[in-house]
Amino acid sequence: MIKIKICGITSLSDALKAVELGADALGFVLADSPREISLRKLKKINRSIPPFISRVGVFVNKKKDFVRGLLEDGVIDYAQLHGDEDIGYCRPLPIKKIIKAIRPQNLIDIKLARSFKDAGAILVDSFTHDRRGGTGNVSDWGLALRARKIGPPLILSGGLTINNVRKAIAAVKPYAIDVSSGVEKSPGKKDYRLLKLFIQRAKNYDNSE
Repeated sequence: MIKIKICGITSLSDALKAVELGADALGFVLADSPREISLRKLKKINRSIPPFISRVGVFVNKKKDFVRGLLEDGVIDYAQLHGDEDIGYCRPLPIKKIIKAIRPQNLIDIKLARSFKDAGAILVDSFTHDRRGGTGNVSDWGLALRARKIGPPLILSGGLTINNVRKAIAAVKPYAIDVSSGVEKSPGKKDYRLLKLFIQRAKNYDNSE
């Protein structure tokens, strides 16, 4: 069954509702964003998250010592790198705890991502010039299919909603999907009806369809 990450969590109530409805992972944006969460608030939420739910910190060009500290201290389970970080940036970090986000525009971008073949996962998001993520724009599923060949589990992100999630799974067959704006009523605030429908439609997807 496909794994589901609900990203852009900013409150305990949203975190617990996502878990209740079947989310496998929660994403916390520790970068400049309408969905940014403070480290203090993240640690507070952590106290109430039940076992077996992965906590993913989302970073954009953050100092690697800061990221490594959060991993080593158990504040997060995985670090999603959404900036210009290269494989050299990751050398002091546990590579299997790294989710490298890419926003490919062409096959050249896919080739450049091959340096992360040993990472824990590759996440494919949509490209825009002015924002790193959470745009609501649908990613290029054809390029996502190419990215699957890099090797690590593929996480598909970018513009997923209750209306296209099943088509996206059918087209790309990713290991996991990542949604943020598609289940919101406003940036950083989840819409529980959309959240429930999204998780249901993804979890109930049958590969034979």
